[in-house]
Amino acid sequence: MADSSTIGCNFLLYETFGVMKMEMTVREFLFRDMKGCMDGNCVVTGKRTGMHTNGGCHCIQNLGRAHMSILASRLSVIADKKVNLDSV
Repeated sequence: MADSSTIGCNFLLYETFGVMKMEMTVREFLFRDMKGCMDGNCVVTGKRTGMHTNGGCHCIQNLGRAHMSILASRLSVIADKKVNLDSV
């Protein structure tokens, strides 16, 4: 198991709800509970297949103050983690 201070391809998130352990990508961790847009390269949802637009994602620009605060706190959790470049 990877060290919890290292970010490789997946970000390991350990919650203290009993013995629950969740493994998710950095994108899933940062933007969980956010819907995203219909752009083909949405920052929140990632690359879309099928029907989508190509106008550019504005999800970050359009975030309200509350969502920006949530995103900032989530970024602070991973900001000082080490990145394993061998696995990228």
